[in-house]
Amino acid sequence: MKLNEKISILRKARGFTQEGLGLNLSTKEYGVSRQTVSEWEKGSSEPKLENVRALAKLLQVSYDALLDEELDLNNPEYLRQVLDGTYGKTSEVLSKDSYFISKKNFNIPLLVFSILLVAIAVVTIAISSGKAETFFALAKEKNGDESVMGQALNNRGYIWLVITLIGGLILL
Repeated sequence: MKLNEKISILRKARGFTQEGLGLNLSTKEYGVSRQTVSEWEKGSSEPKLENVRALAKLLQVSYDALLDEELDLNNPEYLRQVLDGTYGKTSEVLSKDSYFISKKNFNIPLLVFSILLVAIAVVTIAISSGKAETFFALAKEKNGDESVMGQALNNRGYIWLVITLIGGLILL
């Protein structure tokens, strides 16, 4: 829908005459003439940017509502949303997770990177645990008890997991 049609629909919806709309535009000391508003509505001329700003303010609508040519104000639901100021705002309730993701501009490369970090942590745990068990067995066989070094190897995998998870949360 073109700007000229929107001006006409919104002017009428807000109860302005062409003359009243022109007089209330605060872009000039005396507003604009009824003829100018008529030309805008016919599509024979378009308002300047300063007048578009003033129209949006006076008609209490967003610039998007005025300038988005895909928005059809002949649709009563869209017209109601534009007049209420809810056009373009999502009305669905987001879960905490999807809200967090959408607010942080979450994207696929970041997801892949996070999964890769977690995979590295899991592999490190597996390798460290295997080495720790081998070390425990050798230490027990040689010394008769398990040493502190085996426990350190085992803990290394868990430390990696914690560091990875903290790093992933910071990136998000």
